Amino acid sequence: YIEDATVISSATIETTSGNACAPIMTHNRYSANLTVEDGSIISGNSEVVAIDWKCPGTLAVNANAGTIEGASAIYLQCGALNINGGTFTGKKNSAVKIENSSNTIGVNAVAITNGTFTSPTGVDAVQSTSVVGVAAKDNFITGGTFSSNVASLVADGYKTEENGNGTYSVVRNESVTYVAQVGTRYFTSLEEAVEHGLPSIDELCLLEDVTLTSPINVEKAGVINLKGRTITANCKDAFRVWANTTIKNGTIISEARCINTRNNVALVLENLELKATSTKHGNPQPITIGGEIHGTTVTMSNVNVDFAENC
Repeated sequence: YIEDATVISSATIETTSGNACAPIMTHNRYSANLTVEDGSIISGNSEVVAIDWKCPGTLAVNANAGTIEGASAIYLQCGALNINGGTFTGKKNSAVKIENSSNTIGVNAVAITNGTFTSPTGVDAVQSTSVVGVAAKDNFITGGTFSSNVASLVADGYKTEENGNGTYSVVRNESVTYVAQVGTRYFTSLEEAVEHGLPSIDELCLLEDVTLTSPINVEKAGVINLKGRTITANCKDAFRVWANTTIKNGTIISEARCINTRNNVALVLENLELKATSTKHGNPQPITIGGEIHGTTVTMSNVNVDFAENC
């Protein structure tokens, strides 16, 4: 059982064929973290998974990991999963099986960026069922090689390619123009990036200038980095901020309000040019502070506020 933060490095863990327990197990009363740096984890019993993960902590498999093999290599029922490499074999079921049952709801973040995933013929290489809180649209695969087509789980900005030997690789989709990026995820609109890319430990980065025809509601905390680009809002507000948010490094032009806080939030503004351009919505207010009295905090650094000549 894993009960605390643990790192597996240069070790082979293998159970016998008659052992009915997973080589690595967790329990939902603990909040453990496990990182597999290298080495192998193999269930000798083809009916038993290799890693049975059902605690609120994070299971991470790094780029140099070896073989993880069992009925499923990983069976995730709770917590977070981050796979950056390794070879994952499901002898009976999907190589990686992600599932919430009625008493273990709590899968909160999944990311697969690399690795080789093999399951029996006719079985999905990666299976995701009733996932709660996984990243945007439950699409969390941005790389790797798979024994089945995992297109339904591939993140925005990526696609599957058939390799000609019955396997599929996940690669960047270069044929689509993306306007925003959050970590390894790409989005075709700023609205989608804000809605489906946040919250994230990664910044939301703007890749192109953007024109808005309706306000963007920021309802989940995060950092929005304009990367020197311009947002033009042909509408009343550009951003309506409902959660703790940082906006930095660019220009926002809006008819009335560039940034409008709609709740008690912590707002950080850095290196911005803000301009209101019209009176048709009433008084132009490049920055509007909402929420209850003393409920919102605003920290500004190098922010210039401007108005059109008729304002």
